[in-house]
Amino acid sequence: MSLTIVDAALRGGMHSVGHQFTPEQVAALAGALNRAGIDVIEVGHGDGLGGSSVQYGTAAAADEAYVEAAVAAVTTAQVAVLLLPGIGRISSLRRAYAKGARIVHVATHCSEADLAQEHLPWAAEHDMLPVGFLMMSHMLEPGPLREQARLMESYETGIDLFALMDAAEDIAAPLLPREPVIDRLALSLGYAGVYSSFLLHAQRAALKYDVDARDVLLELGRRKMVGGQEDMIIDVAAELAMLP
Repeated sequence: MSLTIVDAALRGGMHSVGHQFTPEQVAALAGALNRAGIDVIEVGHGDGLGGSSVQYGTAAAADEAYVEAAVAAVTTAQVAVLLLPGIGRISSLRRAYAKGARIVHVATHCSEADLAQEHLPWAAEHDMLPVGFLMMSHMLEPGPLREQARLMESYETGIDLFALMDAAEDIAAPLLPREPVIDRLALSLGYAGVYSSFLLHAQRAALKYDVDARDVLLELGRRKMVGGQEDMIIDVAAELAMLP
C-alpha cells in the first residue's frame, strides 16, 4: 500500500508562534522536511489562505511569500496550502498556485462538506490535487474513525525518522516562543472539544477580563464553536467576567 506523508508544521504550527514564521524560516524547515522524505509540506497562515487578519492574527508575511519560499527549498516534496471556505477565496488559491502550490486541503466542518463544492472543482481543473478535509470529526460517531485508526497502525511510511527528529529539534524548536507542554490548558482543549488554535486567543482574552482561560474554553465547547469563530472568544470572556 502506498502512503502519502503530509507535514503541516509550517501551517498548523503557525498558531503556536502567532503566525510569525518568516519566509526564511519556512524555507529552512521545508528543506529539512524534504530531506527527511516528507511527501507533502503544508505552509501558510494557521487558518489557511486569507487567514492573516485582526480576527485570526496577522502573519509576518503574505501567503504567496510562504509558498514561494517553500517551493524554492524543496526538490521532491510538493507544497500544499489550506483553504477554509469563507476565509480563503478562489482568488487566494489562484495566487498560491501561481507561486507553486500544487495541492490544496479544503477544510470544512465535518457536517458542511457542501461548502467546498466551488473550491475543490476549481483546483482539479487547474492541475492541483484537491483534498477534502472534514474538521471536528469528534462530533461524528466514533466507530468509523476507530476502524480507520486501526488500519493506520500497521502502515509503513518510509520516512527517515532520525532526519525528521533533527528537523524538529534543530530547526523548529528554536523558533518557538515557548516549549509545547501538556499542561492544564492543553488538556482543557481536548476536554472542551475545541480547536487547539483557540488556546492563545483564550489566554489573551482571559487575561484581559480576569477570568479562568479554562472556563472560556469550556464555554466555547458548550456553544460548539468551530474554526472561523475566533471572534467569539473575546465575547465569551467578557460575558464570563460579568457573572456574579
